[in-house]
Amino acid sequence: MDRQCSSCGGFCKKSGCERENVKPEPEPVAWMHIHGSHEDPCFCELTEDEISQGWTQKPLYYTAPPPREWVGLTEAERLEIIAVGGEAAVLYVTEAKLREKNSG
Repeated sequence: MDRQCSSCGGFCKKSGCERENVKPEPEPVAWMHIHGSHEDPCFCELTEDEISQGWTQKPLYYTAPPPREWVGLTEAERLEIIAVGGEAAVLYVTEAKLREKNSG
């Protein structure tokens, strides 16, 4: 049975795809332009003029922090919130509890 390849998006007729474990090259988000001891971050690549003047460049990549696991409310917390009563109060208490559990 054909299955969609997780890396190339194509459909494979065999159980393993040669391309499946190949990660695409990440795109740089900026460049570090270097000339001697001077470094200058920039969002563009070097021009031919700058290269002829001895500048070199190093790609800079964005690395995202790992996603955090969502932490929900316990049954005791749900009962505590229900006991507060009043729609607005319940919303504020719920929001405060979830913020406390998930922001740090």
